Amino acid sequence: METNLYTNDDTILCRVFPISLEGATLTWYGGLPPRSIDSFDTLIERFSVQYATSRSHCMTLAALANLRQADDESLRKFIGKFGRTVVQIRNLNPEIKLHSMLLALHPSKFVDSLCKKLPGSMDEPHERAKGYIQIEEMSKFWNEVYQVKQKCERCKANTKTYLHKSDKRHKLDKCQPLSKRPGSDATKYCKFHRSIEHNTKDCWALNGKIEELIQAGYLAQFVKM
Repeated sequence: METNLYTNDDTILCRVFPISLEGATLTWYGGLPPRSIDSFDTLIERFSVQYATSRSHCMTLAALANLRQADDESLRKFIGKFGRTVVQIRNLNPEIKLHSMLLALHPSKFVDSLCKKLPGSMDEPHERAKGYIQIEEMSKFWNEVYQVKQKCERCKANTKTYLHKSDKRHKLDKCQPLSKRPGSDATKYCKFHRSIEHNTKDCWALNGKIEELIQAGYLAQFVKM
């Protein structure tokens, strides 16, 4: 509900003023030191100083002239930045707007299209940009897919090479059979050496090979910690 107040009484104006405030401004008003406001003009001055930076400022042509597309800035991002800038410039001439856009953009097929066929209206460059934005983003997407694919193939090749070398290094090679010695105990047999003389469980060579495999992590599922 709106209320019209017709009075020049400072006391009334100062008491009514906080009714129009809310949120941060009301908190600011409540924090004013006691007896710091001696008139309504003083109150308005204090309020204006406090919130002067919150006023919306119109940009000038200088801001538009200094606008440039960054090296790593996409066309979509630049068009959005350009649009937010031009709407803050009052009475902007359409030819200056187009000229500023051409100067700010990187050389590209989109710029070539604007130069070859000048837009009939200032909405046309934004409409044309949509198609080039899609091309740019699709190209970026497929480049990323290709890079990921290449990385996966390199990882796969490196893993295959590592496993091949690791298997070769930690392979449990078959041992040459031991020659039968005179007096060997025929009741004992070593499957690793494929010979009589000692039992498999007592074979030092086999136990050493198994320890190597454990240290390499090949038999972790069989080892109890």
